Amino acid sequence: TAYQIIHDRVQVQPGQHLLIHGASGGVGTYVVQLAKLAGATVTAVASERNQEFLASLGADETIDYEQTDCCTGSEQYDAFIDCYGNKSLTKTDAVIKDNGIYLTVDPFPGAFIFPVLNLGRRKRSMVVVVQNKAHQLREICQLIETGTLRPVVQRVYPATEIHEAFVMLETHHTRGKLAVRILGEL
Repeated sequence: TAYQIIHDRVQVQPGQHLLIHGASGGVGTYVVQLAKLAGATVTAVASERNQEFLASLGADETIDYEQTDCCTGSEQYDAFIDCYGNKSLTKTDAVIKDNGIYLTVDPFPGAFIFPVLNLGRRKRSMVVVVQNKAHQLREICQLIETGTLRPVVQRVYPATEIHEAFVMLETHHTRGKLAVRILGEL
């Protein structure tokens, strides 16, 4: 998902400025790193406890959403990438450049209407639905194997605790990914 956001949807160019909302989550941690690898300036939005963590992943600036509304202010972004799923082009319009784009990874019903409602506008809106592309998976594996891309796994659960993994996931306060060990467990 993160790879396709950066390379297929936004097509990040060096010097672009991206705001990543929900940057400490499972998709956001990869978006931050891949955006930096593509040469972008990254502003990452997450809770206070994740500010230093996001800086360690490469974020140039961090915003604590509990203290600052990332949809206000004078800064303008080439892309507003909503990895949390609670914003919209309407809410983020003031901080997106005239030819910028709002992307969400949350396919809520209204999200599919925004691109239609914004036909003819320079600002665009898009729901990112991942597509399986083997060559991209191979490139991601190579980036991980060389240490260029750092996977973030908050916790690995045994298969017997799969319910607990889902409960934690539903809190929307995970750092990186959660994993469930299946092989050798069942």
